Amino acid sequence: LQVQVAGTVNMCCFDYDGKLTFGDLKTQSLKEVFETQAFKKIHHCHTTGDYKGSGLLCENCDQLNADKSDVMVYSTKFDDLRERVRLTSTAYSKLL
Repeated sequence: LQVQVAGTVNMCCFDYDGKLTFGDLKTQSLKEVFETQAFKKIHHCHTTGDYKGSGLLCENCDQLNADKSDVMVYSTKFDDLRERVRLTSTAYSKLL
């Protein structure tokens, strides 16, 4: 969960384009944000580990390392940086 300077609430810090914005603390309480359908959908996908067909950025996230026992924070399952960037951020990939 990440709160942006403007008060919008995103699922994670890899959401450079704000595609997973599911609340706004300027107009909603944190409880209300957690009750939104968008949050519930994201939470369900993360709880079940099933992202296929969800349309969420998480579907191609390189940080989902459930199959690795030696996962470290901010690790990646991709060896090629360009492949990683292409999957996690359209804005950043334009810089390459």
